[in-house]
Amino acid sequence: MAYGEWRPTPMSRAADRSSRPKGSEDDLRALLLGEASAADLVQEGRLRVDGDLGELSGLMGLLGALDPDFVIVTP
Repeated sequence: MAYGEWRPTPMSRAADRSSRPKGSEDDLRALLLGEASAADLVQEGRLRVDGDLGELSGLMGLLGALDPDFVIVTP
């Protein structure tokens, strides 16, 4: 391999399957908090996903439910 020659790596192949959500701050917050699904927001026209919606849905599926009583700082 010559210096500077590019070869695909697992990371570069993963980048090809990326997705980029675009929407209002309120809609993205609802997505991250689990108050709305990506598919529902896309169907309602409130979210646009550049790339694979399945990748975004898969990522969101990895996030657990938020605990509103989670203590960040304790005395």
